[in-house]
Amino acid sequence: MTAKRTDQVAVGDYAYQVMIEADAEGAGYTAEVAGLPGCITQGESIDEVLKNAPDAIATYLQAVDDLAGRGVRLAVPPGQKCRAKRT
Repeated sequence: MTAKRTDQVAVGDYAYQVMIEADAEGAGYTAEVAGLPGCITQGESIDEVLKNAPDAIATYLQAVDDLAGRGVRLAVPPGQKCRAKRT
């Protein structure tokens, strides 16, 4: 795969857009989550990246909640509400 691929990943009741591209060194794939700066995951295959993405998103959102509990507010847009199966 040479071009970027975009997929939707469901976490809870929301879907997040992930942009997947081949690693620059050819050692697998990297995915960035739109709207969640710095939320990145990787894997040896596209399927592995998509399998890892929900955990990366959930971990990111938990960190945002933890920071909010300490008075640090970050502007994080919610994912798109969906009817997808909960992950």
